[in-house]
Amino acid sequence: MQINFPKPDSGNFESGYIFLKNLITN
Repeated sequence: MQINFPKPDSGNFESGYIFLKNLITN
């Protein structure tokens, strides 16, 4: 499975960051 990380200049960067944060904490 390949995970495409959102680019910092994209609007999905914050949601992607939260996704990774939740993925690490859980």
